[in-house]
Formats: sequence, C-alpha cells, structure tokens
Amino acid sequence: MDDPHTLFYLRDADAPAKRALMTSALALFAEHGVDSVSIRDVAANAGFTNPALFRHFAGKDALALALFDACYRHIGATIQPPAGMTFDERLRETLRRYLVAIDATPEAVLYVQDNLRRFWPLLPPDPQRLSLLGHMRRLVLEGIANGRVALDTDGTLAAGAIIGLLAQTARLIQSGEIAAPAVSSLDAIERLVARMLRG
Repeated sequence: MDDPHTLFYLRDADAPAKRALMTSALALFAEHGVDSVSIRDVAANAGFTNPALFRHFAGKDALALALFDACYRHIGATIQPPAGMTFDERLRETLRRYLVAIDATPEAVLYVQDNLRRFWPLLPPDPQRLSLLGHMRRLVLEGIANGRVALDTDGTLAAGAIIGLLAQTARLIQSGEIAAPAVSSLDAIERLVARMLRG
C-alpha cells in the first residue's frame, strides 16, 4: 500500500510505472544528486528499462523538474499553520510543521534544499505563491508589526536564516550528526529563532 506521506507527489490517476519511476527518482536524486544519476539508474532502480521513463517524461530534466515542483508545493502547503493563532503560536506551529515534513518526507526536503537555485526559476508562477521564504518573511514582518520581533530585524534575512536552520536540521539528521526525529528538536530550534528575532 502506498504511504500518503512519502508519495504525496503522485496523483491517483498516475500509472503504476510512473509512480515507480518518480519514487525511484526522488530517492536517487536526494541521495546522489540529479547530475550523478542517469535515466538508466532511475529506470533500473524502479525495475524498468529506459523506454518506460520516456513514456512519462521527456527526459531526466523533465522528471527532475516535475519532482521539484511537487516537493516544493508539498512543503509549502505542509508548513502553513491554521488561522486564528497569535504570532508566537504561528511561529512555533510553522517550525513544528517543517520538522514534521522532515520526518515524514526527508528526501523531499533535502531534494528541494539541494536544487532550489537550479529549479526554482523554472517553476510556473503559481507554486511561487507558496514560497517558503515568502511565507517565513510574512511571518517575521507580522511579528515586527505587533512588537514580537525587534524593529530593526531584516525580514528577508531573518526568514532566510530560519529556513536555512530548518534545512540544515534535515541535513544533520541525514548525516547522523543529530538524532531523529526532527520534531524532537522543536524546543531548541524555537529558542534559537526567538533569540534571533527578539535581539
């Protein structure tokens, strides 16, 4: 049975071969990098030959971009906290949701982090509205406006620092330098972020 957390990038209507190829590609791209993986590697890892991949994607770049788009959308949607929270609650819930995403879909988080510069400019406009940096910047600016964040805080730099801290948490877990689950680091990360934002 497919795990909905790890197969979020698949649609119910996707053919079984396409599902297997995308799952194979995400695992290989996250572990080895897009440039180190061939179409043959992706197909063989999924139990297919190269022609099976070409029935669903124009090539490795098209597959890599489709995966990036799906992973980025997933993370962007995952970290959105519900409405009606105070700034402090929204900040904690956003951090918690990002850490839960690391635990549930580590390959997706690492793949997005490693390929942001490469694939972000190629995305269609609508996923960019779910910008991780933009979401975090809006949250920081909200905190400045209501006095919960120091007035002299640069919203963009602070947002980048928070996203970087979360992304590096995923990398540290992958390398074994800190223990999983990521969500167990929530209190420590929240304290670091609060110190940074409140000066």
